[in-house]
Amino acid sequence: MTLPDVSIVIPTHNEGVDVLATVDCILRNSSTLNVQLIVVDDGSTDHSAPALLKLAEQGHIELIIGSGLGAINARNQGAALAQADIIGFIDAHCYTPRGWLVPLLDEFERSASVAALSPAIGSTKDFNSKGYGATWMDDNLDLNWLPYTDRIKEVPFIGGAATFVRKTIFQQLNGFDDGIVRWGYEDIELSVRLWLFGFPIVVVPESTIYHKFRTRFHYHLEYSDVLYNKLRLIFLHFEGDRLRRLLRHHLQYPGSEKELKRLYQNGSETRRDYLFANRVQSMDEFCDRFQLVS
Repeated sequence: MTLPDVSIVIPTHNEGVDVLATVDCILRNSSTLNVQLIVVDDGSTDHSAPALLKLAEQGHIELIIGSGLGAINARNQGAALAQADIIGFIDAHCYTPRGWLVPLLDEFERSASVAALSPAIGSTKDFNSKGYGATWMDDNLDLNWLPYTDRIKEVPFIGGAATFVRKTIFQQLNGFDDGIVRWGYEDIELSVRLWLFGFPIVVVPESTIYHKFRTRFHYHLEYSDVLYNKLRLIFLHFEGDRLRRLLRHHLQYPGSEKELKRLYQNGSETRRDYLFANRVQSMDEFCDRFQLVS
């Protein structure tokens, strides 16, 4: 079977040795495949910036240099350069072992109905700890990894550490939601939108990548922005009793009323109207299918 080509986008900002190691292991452990590697350097000031420039000059990567893009716009800008039919988004602090990519591309080739997928996500600190897709456990909508599965399986969410999607579908959905501020919930929102527009998502357990989970971010994050992003996801996609319930839950947090007002000042109502008019299933149907917010 001939495997499809793939364009892999890595957003980075002051990731230091981690992004260089990520680039190296992708190139080294995917050398038998046709991989276009795109790195979006969002204004790095550490030693990774000249090192990435040198890799680009040597032809190993394609490099976009920006400033203040944030993770969402960095991913979208990288995707705009993608030449392959499959686009992968990989965090700049991941280890991809030998053979990791073949099962992912094989599933795209084998199953035309699959729109997006992810490998199992392991931890660089504990190779025995893995998540096989993700779910929500309660009204807080925090991401929780799903347990082991030995088969390719439909899952509600795939995390941004390793998201692979067909380029035509990514373009049809206009990429990651650029109304999300800087970072937070963009991967979950894309998963929700894929499902609501009729595009299935699966996890491929034969493939694993290992992610460096951190307690400190290189991007400056405001609590208010993360809360806003969560409220935006709720407002854009939920309706009826679930919408009212989730808004009540999140309005208990300091600053939530201000962030809710912000939704009505930046075009979120127009975005919600568009999504509701074009989706092929409701959020209630999606939640019932995966027993979310039940």
